[in-house]
Amino acid sequence: MTGKELEHQLIKRYLADECTSEEILEVHKWIAANENEEALKSLIDDLLNHKNGGIEITPNRDKELLWQSIEQDINRKHFAVNKPAPENQLKTVNPFFTFSKITASIALLLGVFTVLYFYNNEEKIEQPIAKVFSEISTISGQKKNITLPDGTRVILNSSSSISFEKEFLKSNERRITLKGEAYFDVTKNKTKPFIVSTNSVETKVLGTSFNVKLDSNKVYIALVEGRVEMKNQDNIIELTPEEMGIADMLDSSLYKTYFDIQEITGWKDGKLVLKDANYNEVMQRLQEWYGVEFEQKGKTPTGTINTIYDNVSLSEVLLGLSFTYNFDYTINKDQVNIILK
Repeated sequence: MTGKELEHQLIKRYLADECTSEEILEVHKWIAANENEEALKSLIDDLLNHKNGGIEITPNRDKELLWQSIEQDINRKHFAVNKPAPENQLKTVNPFFTFSKITASIALLLGVFTVLYFYNNEEKIEQPIAKVFSEISTISGQKKNITLPDGTRVILNSSSSISFEKEFLKSNERRITLKGEAYFDVTKNKTKPFIVSTNSVETKVLGTSFNVKLDSNKVYIALVEGRVEMKNQDNIIELTPEEMGIADMLDSSLYKTYFDIQEITGWKDGKLVLKDANYNEVMQRLQEWYGVEFEQKGKTPTGTINTIYDNVSLSEVLLGLSFTYNFDYTINKDQVNIILK
């Protein structure tokens, strides 16, 4: 076998740990031969220039066994290169010189490959496939109707946002991250569950309608239709229609109760529902609903109110409340000044 053939076949097999014992000995002989020095340099150049023909070489070679094998072969004088010699003249090889040359050459080959191996792996690490997300948000006083790539309808309340992968339909699950409040009408897909992630709480469904709200340190899941699974780090519960799951993020508790559908989900239809709300709660809801700020003078009124404002303007709401709470008011763009009597 010529040096060129060995370069393209045997050396690659050798570095890939695919050689037989006879082939390993042949490689050792080839490396030891003086006339193959230029071919060895050429092989190393090819390796450094990634001309390895796409051969995958095993990085975890047992170097200790390799050195033992080389030493045993030297001791048995199998590294002598048999060349034609003048008649009656015996050709010999200096064992010490041969061993030094072989170990240096093989160490160089292994060193070159080790560098290439880690370089190739480093390239893969430096070029990860980044996930690209879409985010939709609302400002104070704004609501949005959204249709997700799978057909799921989302109504996003004010000062809220949802985010999801752009490759939403290619995943094994349909995962949405929510901040604030949203109403979901989920398209059914038994093979790809729909998951809403809100802080440390997850709501998992196949196809259903429900409301999700993050308020201070609690997450509220109000189920209108279908069935959902709600879980946090420690617990898991299953909700049926008209049940609301509540997750407390301070003590990791998770429990459920019943709810008034109109009170919880009326907002998506333009209805501001106030139930047993005191003055401060009313003003807070109005700020969020209309995207305004209140400046108040005077003593805070007592008592609670129960009412529904169905798609009415801020001025209409304040006109009615001014008689209930006995105050005067002025509206200047997004600023409302109230003087309580």
